[in-house]
Amino acid sequence: MKTKNKIQGQKENRRTRCREKNRGLSLLTLLLAIGMLWMIPPADTEAAGSLTYGSAEYTPQVNGEFPVGVYVATNDGETIGNYRAVLTYDPEKLEYVSGGTLLEPGRIEISGGGGQTSYRTMLALRTLVMGNSMIHVESLEVYADEEGTQPIEISGAVDVAVRVPVAPQNQLSALLMDGQPVEGFSPETSEYHLTVPYETAEPSITATAADASARISISDTALTAGENHIAVEVSYQGQRMVYDLYVTREAEAAETVADVSPGDTDNGTGTDTGTHHMWQEMSGLQKFLLVIGIVAAVGLAAMLIMVLQEMARRKKRRRLKEQWEKRNHLGSTLKKEETGAGVENGQIASAAEEKRAGSSERDQEKPVISVKDVAE
Repeated sequence: MKTKNKIQGQKENRRTRCREKNRGLSLLTLLLAIGMLWMIPPADTEAAGSLTYGSAEYTPQVNGEFPVGVYVATNDGETIGNYRAVLTYDPEKLEYVSGGTLLEPGRIEISGGGGQTSYRTMLALRTLVMGNSMIHVESLEVYADEEGTQPIEISGAVDVAVRVPVAPQNQLSALLMDGQPVEGFSPETSEYHLTVPYETAEPSITATAADASARISISDTALTAGENHIAVEVSYQGQRMVYDLYVTREAEAAETVADVSPGDTDNGTGTDTGTHHMWQEMSGLQKFLLVIGIVAAVGLAAMLIMVLQEMARRKKRRRLKEQWEKRNHLGSTLKKEETGAGVENGQIASAAEEKRAGSSERDQEKPVISVKDVAE
């Protein structure tokens, strides 16, 4: 009975320790979650500037002039003291007419300020060829003060497409490189991005016009390692259409190995500054989702540890129970065997004793015959 009570007490102690460990792990997980959430910076409520256009895209006719509205504004009504933006375009396809300041063919600067929440600048451009082109934002700076000392964060600066309809007479019916059709070729599509091995130094370009009266001219096809531009122009009655091939020539194998710059680490401590910059550039939502993922992973790891510990404890309890039952069962059997052997040995001893006693009595009862009696 005492042994049974002792075992029950040991089990209860183990359960108590298990509950304490589980509470400790749960508390550790909660503390980790709170710590990670503490790292999330408060939502960014500062003003942010952006650059947009009056249209999602522009579709003027060839040799036609068209307006482009450029808008610089803040997202929360913050006033703009000063701003400056530089836009770029392909001077072979578009021509500057008015608006802003022409820095050079292909680059226009717009600027202004004075305390309003948004500004519009109207540009005028003229199309030179059929096909597609883009107006890009090279740079954008927005300031809260007129002196330009209080910068406003930029939330977006998008590019806009200019799509000039292509006349059937200015289209190609086929376009081949080294005897193979250009992947994805379509007469209405004017831009293609291709990759060739380093061994391809000067591919052969073959173009067939849809109209036999059209004239075709192809720019230089010699390639250097990296990105190259090949223009295929189709002219018909003074109107031009340009197909752009952006060909990337792969680098030699020896040139693909890049050395690690000492500036990639933080003063030799091994801290990756790129990771720090990535964290700084992430939005509040991205940071929140990342932290939630980390907390979930920590929680799952803690649960897995607790499950493994519980499995180990159960296995140990089963082993101890089996040992205890085996030990008690064998003890009972041994006691029975010892008791039986003792009785049997006692019976044998008693029988032997009785036999010896009987023999002694018989020996005493036998008559003693002496020589004297026989002689008489």
